[in-house]
Amino acid sequence: MYRRTRKYQARHQRPQLAQEDQRPATWQPPHLRRRITIEDFDGAGPRMLVGIWYLLVIGACIAMGKLLASDERITLRLAAGRIILGSATSLVAGMLLLQIPDINPLALLGTGSALGIAGAQVVEAAMRRWGAGGKS
Repeated sequence: MYRRTRKYQARHQRPQLAQEDQRPATWQPPHLRRRITIEDFDGAGPRMLVGIWYLLVIGACIAMGKLLASDERITLRLAAGRIILGSATSLVAGMLLLQIPDINPLALLGTGSALGIAGAQVVEAAMRRWGAGGKS
């Protein structure tokens, strides 16, 4: 790039105009109100997937704890059924992730635990009532 020397700049100085001789700028940038948002519609982020795995594990632990605390004889069928039921009902708390994506993980786990316990009991009672032909 060409650079002017000090000698050249000293010989070719531009005269400074007085303030009253200068023209005001005629062009002004337009006054626009614009909002730019970027939304990712390509799928769930890693935080949501981690929350779902937390809920699955918490539901399975709740189901195992309820099975161990009960007086029923523990069988593989009963354990698998309770684990699946506990995990599925605690995943209902995953709907909170859709409504509130930035929810605190502790609040998500607490909601998942509550739904895992209460939801499994409701589903179990309904299945017993349905399985007995509505005789309860």
